[in-house]
Formats: sequence, structure tokens, C-alpha cells
Amino acid sequence: MEDCMGSRSHLPRKETQTKMIEVTKINGTKLLLNTNLIETVEETPDTVITLTDGKKVIVKESRHEVKNLVKLTRQEYFRGILNAEAE
Repeated sequence: MEDCMGSRSHLPRKETQTKMIEVTKINGTKLLLNTNLIETVEETPDTVITLTDGKKVIVKESRHEVKNLVKLTRQEYFRGILNAEAE
């Protein structure tokens, strides 16, 4: 959906938004993560999220909770795209 100059300005706002989830680090700090950058989620027993750049984040949420957050966020994202195309 980019033109030859790489412009995405003609896309509906929802399509250009990043898919983010909110998780809680072990120290209680809230963190937004881009779901496209998540490579793996492991329970060791703490939940460790490994990003595509190799960085690791230990969070309070279970592996199952992280999976569900990613799933719901992506469903909302694609639902927004389909609704924008239908208009």
C-alpha cells in the first residue's frame, strides 16, 4: 500500500499504527512492546520475552497471557484494517 515514494499517508490511521501490548516487568514497571518484535516467549519459571534484536524482558504475565495479549491486539489491528477497507 505504499506508493513509489514510500508514502503511507493515504492509508487509514489504524493501518499505520504499531501493534503494541502492555506487560509488567518483574519490578512492577509497565512496558509497551511491539508485537512484531517478539521472537519467543518462555516460562523458566519466570516469563522471558526475547525480542528479535536479542534483548530479553522478564515479565509478570504468564506465557499464556502474553500469547492472548498478542492475539487480541492483532485481531483488533486486522479488524480495523478490514473495517477501513469496507468504508
